Amino acid sequence: MKSDYDEHPSAFYDRGIPDLVGDAHLFGLKPPRVDDHRYHDRVFVLLAWREIYATDDERKMTFEMAEAFGEDVRCIYEGLGYEIVDVPKDTPDARARFIIGA
Repeated sequence: MKSDYDEHPSAFYDRGIPDLVGDAHLFGLKPPRVDDHRYHDRVFVLLAWREIYATDDERKMTFEMAEAFGEDVRCIYEGLGYEIVDVPKDTPDARARFIIGA
């Protein structure tokens, strides 16, 4: 993640460097330092959405676990001073228009 950031600090990421702090908390590990790899102050969050949530070979968390984890990560971003912008649950095109217009 850090090398991706170094190459493309203004890109959209599915998971970001602060998410590593959430992962560390989840697994009882020491959180990494993330303050020297800051993103833009505005972070777009796509909340857990039961109607489209599915598990597979890589995504094994229940919806409830994913929802709780998302809230934990949200708190981490807020604690690091990021502005959280919730992307509405809508069609992909509407979500893209929302992000572009924000």
